[in-house]
Amino acid sequence: MELIRKNWGLLLVSLVCLGGAVFLAIQLFGSMKSAKEAKGKLAQETDFFKSVKDKNIKLVPKNRQIARRNSDSASKRFEHARKQLQERFHIEVSYDPDPYVAVQQVLARVAKMRNKLLDAGVQLSGQHGFLSFDAYDPQKGTLPSRDPKVIAEIFRQLNIVEEVVRLVVESKVVALNEIGRPNGLERVTADLYNFVPVTLSVTGSSRTVQDLLNSFHQTKDYLLFVRNIESITSEDQAPGGVLGGTGTTGGGRGGMGNAGMDMGDGGMAGGAGMPTGGGMGGMQNAGRDGPGGGMGDEGGMVGGDGGTATAMATLLTRDQLQAFQDRYITAVIRLDLVEFIAAEQPEPEE
Repeated sequence: MELIRKNWGLLLVSLVCLGGAVFLAIQLFGSMKSAKEAKGKLAQETDFFKSVKDKNIKLVPKNRQIARRNSDSASKRFEHARKQLQERFHIEVSYDPDPYVAVQQVLARVAKMRNKLLDAGVQLSGQHGFLSFDAYDPQKGTLPSRDPKVIAEIFRQLNIVEEVVRLVVESKVVALNEIGRPNGLERVTADLYNFVPVTLSVTGSSRTVQDLLNSFHQTKDYLLFVRNIESITSEDQAPGGVLGGTGTTGGGRGGMGNAGMDMGDGGMAGGAGMPTGGGMGGMQNAGRDGPGGGMGDEGGMVGGDGGTATAMATLLTRDQLQAFQDRYITAVIRLDLVEFIAAEQPEPEE
């Protein structure tokens, strides 16, 4: 210790020198690594140019002609494909330029779509009875601009909605809950095409909703793309842990008697408060085939006539545990109707 106290300055200088030596060694190692990488890259480039020289590759007029010919051929094929898509999926519209007559035509076609939905048994929400054309509700007395471009766009988008409604009808879903055009009459323009977004919410079996999604990509006159399915909701298949192996013979759910609701001795009679087949999801089929669910004194909801039957717990078999049987689901879908922009014609040379 005495030696360290007498020579602490020398020791400090030695430590600093040691640290500097370590730092320089690290820097030298890094520089050597970088130099090695640069040398390898330079060797690759040298080998490439040497191979070009050995093969006598030169930029001669013939090479330039071949490259220009290939470029022109690719451009022509691209423009041809673009023109075909533009002509194939171009939406033709016919309309009356008078705003008052145009609105009457829009309302007539909207009413026709409503009737098609009604005839097909597809429920339509009363809040969306104008199928996204609420602006022309007669009670509002709104007329479009006299600008022919605006009126043409109204009928263009009316054609789009008619196509979507046609596909909804053909898919046999049970309800069209909502349909809208988030951008109104505005088109979203991309590089080679523009598109109109359409949103809709439908309810149906998993099969019919799947058929609807597939049909959007199969229509021959419109280029529709499913951009997003925001949410799909369905009834719980197995409330109360039925998939664990127990259920009720009456198709009901054990629970409330008269203590919870003063409905008289028999509770709610069959069909009084629930539609036909009132058994809840996950229960035996017997309850779904019965009339309506009733509230019994002790057994809660049963699949019979609403009397005092007691729901008996029973072990369900594998065939009865249909975890993936059809259920009504509600899907919120975002569509884009794509239309290619016609290529600009080059100005004739003078």
